[in-house]
Amino acid sequence: MSDFDRMRMDFTMKANNFELINTRKKAQSMVFGKVYANYLGTLRGTTSNLSLRGKLEVLDRTDVTYILKDSPLSVDDRLHDLVQFTNFNDTTQVEEKKTLSESGIDLTLGISISDAAIFHCNLSEDGQSYVNLEGGGDLTFRMTQQGDMRMTGRFTTNSGEMKYQLPVIPLKTFQLVQGSYVEFTGDVMNPTLSIAAKERTKAVVTENDQQRSVAFDVGVKLSQPLNEMGLEFTIEAPEDLNIQNQLASMSADQRGKAAVAMMATGMYMTDETMLSGSGFKANNALNAFLQSEIQNIAGSALKSIDINLGVESGTSQMGTSTTDYSFQFAKRFWGNRISVIIGGKVSTGADATNSAESFINNVSVEYRLDQGATRYVKVFYDRDSQDPLEGQLTKTGAGLVLRRKTDRLGELFIFKKKK
Repeated sequence: MSDFDRMRMDFTMKANNFELINTRKKAQSMVFGKVYANYLGTLRGTTSNLSLRGKLEVLDRTDVTYILKDSPLSVDDRLHDLVQFTNFNDTTQVEEKKTLSESGIDLTLGISISDAAIFHCNLSEDGQSYVNLEGGGDLTFRMTQQGDMRMTGRFTTNSGEMKYQLPVIPLKTFQLVQGSYVEFTGDVMNPTLSIAAKERTKAVVTENDQQRSVAFDVGVKLSQPLNEMGLEFTIEAPEDLNIQNQLASMSADQRGKAAVAMMATGMYMTDETMLSGSGFKANNALNAFLQSEIQNIAGSALKSIDINLGVESGTSQMGTSTTDYSFQFAKRFWGNRISVIIGGKVSTGADATNSAESFINNVSVEYRLDQGATRYVKVFYDRDSQDPLEGQLTKTGAGLVLRRKTDRLGELFIFKKKK
């Protein structure tokens, strides 16, 4: 044992208004901005058995941004700076790493974050999707000599916003609900979430043949530990007692579907929605379809879904104005060989007529026969097709579909090139 092994240290460290981070944004930056802190701590023990105790206060001048890359860090990446793996065929390196676990630092750090500190998290590298947080809390971070890390405490938001585009919802800006928090109970990489964000929007609601504008708060709620994160869509009508009571009587699944429908279309659509005095109820098949997609938003299934929405205004036979809201959902299966397409429309206006049958008025299933995507077998149902002689018809049938992209009309009839 050398004299350095027997040497003991007893340091006290103090820093006020210390600039802990000052980094400008660069092409490969993951963190940039400024972090200011006060620190008071001690470092005691021998070189092989050091104990670090301290208190870190993150000050209100802090404004830092973290960029979440498309590919999250792997376990190997997170451990790269903590552990170096050794090739045991090299006996020299084995000898050098022999005392790795004996020279660690036992660390306990209390972290106090000012309520005015600002944190940004870019969910995309272009910054279009992001979360901005302003808040604080008290955390405790511990690391043993073997490198085991634990964190406890809670970070609570005072304000903030989230801008994000979900698979079935256009880019939205949600305001974080005050009191949302992230709580650490041990695992540094798996905190418990309780975050709610909402957006104020208005929609026209018809009750007893009377239309009125109602303000809705629609949004998302994240809960449970990060590794098993729960995603819930929420909707409230805080300024309209009748609609709020209607929402309160629904199940969580029904409210979730109503929230997604409003964020996607701007319309208040539920099983009990009454449009223009008619007895329209949202078709159960569409509701089941929407609900299944809501539950799979965090998965990969929605990567193969196409959604089209349209609005068309016109005049009814009675001379009154009507508006048709059309929609179409297309889902692909089995390596894009099978496509299921569901479409329909909802009409509004004094003389608009809606029914459960007309809500979904066309369904088709296509099966691709070749790799070139030129030949399909199609089965279809079209309730509201128009014929110049017969008027409105309902068509049901099957057929062979040929699709080709050409520069000239004559190429449509060339099915095989001559050698």
